[in-house]
Amino acid sequence: MPEGGTRTALRASDPPNSTVPRALPETRAEFAPDVAFEILSPGNSPSYIQRKRQDCRESGIVQIWIDPEKRFVELIYPDRAREYGLESEVLTIAGVPEFSLPVKNLFAF
Repeated sequence: MPEGGTRTALRASDPPNSTVPRALPETRAEFAPDVAFEILSPGNSPSYIQRKRQDCRESGIVQIWIDPEKRFVELIYPDRAREYGLESEVLTIAGVPEFSLPVKNLFAF
C-alpha cells in the first residue's frame, strides 16, 4: 500500500482487464481493487505496460499479468518480490486466501 495507507484509484482510461476486491463496501464508492488481472497483448507497447504497472504499484494493487503466448503468469505485489506461475501450477494470491485457480484455466479460451 502506498505511504500513508491510502489507495488511489487507477486512471479511468486504463481500467484493468478484471479485478477482485477482498470485500465490497456497503455503499457505492470509488476505490482501487485489491487485485488486477491484465492480459498481455501484442499491441501493448512497453511504455503502456510500464505505465499500468506503475499505476497499480502506486495504488497498492496486486497485479497478475497473463502472457497467453508464453503461457505463464507474473504476480507483482506492491511490497514484495515478483512471483511467476507456470501453466502446470495453481495460482494463489497472498492476502486473498479463498482464491485458488489452476493457471491452465487462464489459457482455456
